[in-house]
Parts: sequence; structure tokens; C-alpha cells
Amino acid sequence: MTTHLSRKQQLAKKLAGGFKFKKQENQIMNEIDLKERLKKFRVGIGVCVGLAVAVCGVSYYFNSSGKFVSNFTESMPKGYYSIVERNPASVTNEEIVTFCPDHTVYLSEAFTRRYLQPAESGETCWVTPLLKIVGAKAGDHVHADENGIVVNGVLLAHSESQPKDGNGQEMKIWRFDGIVPEGKVVLVNPMDLSFDSRYFGLVDTKQIREKVVPFWTWG
Repeated sequence: MTTHLSRKQQLAKKLAGGFKFKKQENQIMNEIDLKERLKKFRVGIGVCVGLAVAVCGVSYYFNSSGKFVSNFTESMPKGYYSIVERNPASVTNEEIVTFCPDHTVYLSEAFTRRYLQPAESGETCWVTPLLKIVGAKAGDHVHADENGIVVNGVLLAHSESQPKDGNGQEMKIWRFDGIVPEGKVVLVNPMDLSFDSRYFGLVDTKQIREKVVPFWTWG
């Protein structure tokens, strides 16, 4: 008896290494189905502008169980992040979050320089929300200058500031030495050219929109 497999089933079996690993095959099939659903419900595409800093914007993808955040920039692993908590009451170091930056004079200038991207249609934030990692929370000791951000005596990797952007415009470098106050966090990305707290400083936790975790990422 000949069994006819769909193209999707053939791909899943090939990726699973043959016919033996049925559980792995089913998982791959689910991932393929998810990818197809995400394509159908796509809202928009996040963009990354490379000057001397790279800016990570996120987009939202809907499926039957809720929301995912997508990232297709170089500032974080590309792919989909699952939202695990909205408007979190607290965050801790190394958690991944999305946030809407405060509309300050400096960040308005950053928007003009295209470090931040315009908000998508229907977005409540004044710009495209950013995807960052919590580098320090309330109670942590932080020293920040052009050489990087040191948290509790440990230098965060790839946190050195850039003196100028790609157009030769000077960057405002965050300088700080003290304890992170209540209600504030330091948000960073693990790359040299990232627009994060090394420039805009402490972030109010009220600006954090979601906690997310990698769901399907690569790179």
C-alpha cells in the first residue's frame, strides 16, 4: 500500500530524521503550522535602522491563543517571542521585555534621527515598541559611562557607548553611579550598536508593556 504524504508532512519527516522520531516530527509539524498562521495574521514588520546604533522595533502577530512578538532585526535573536505577562508588576535581570519609551525631548530627537521607528497603525505607543533585556533592576548598583554599564561589579557585555552616530552626530552618553531606585530599570541589548539605556538611561517600569520569552528564534 502506498502512502501519499503532503509536502508539509514530507518536510517534517525529513527534518525529524526519518520516520522513527514521531514526537519530534509532530513538534516540527506544529511549528510549520504556527509559521503559516503567523503569516496569515501578520500586522506589520519591525525595522532596524543602522546608523551607529541599531534600533529594535517589534511587531505583533495574532493567533488563536493570544499574541506573539516578532523580531527581524540584528539586535536580538530573530523570530517569534511569546508574551507571558502583560503590564508586569515587577521584572528581574535577564528577562526580556517590550516597552514604550517615554516621550522626552531627547527621545524625540532620537526619533528625528531615526533611532526609533514610527508607530504602526493602531499602535498606542508614540513609536514602535522596543524589545530589550533587563540589565539591572531596583536595588542594583550601576556604574555607567562611555566604557560600558557595570552592574554589581560586573561589566555587561557589548555595553560600551558609541561617541557618534553614522552621520557624525554626537551621541548623548548616559553617566550614572549609584543604586537603581524603585520603579526603575536598566534596559540593554547584547550588541555593540544598540540604542538602549547606555544612551537614554533609566526606564520607568510603568513603560514596560510585556514580558516575553523566545518561542521560535534563530540566528
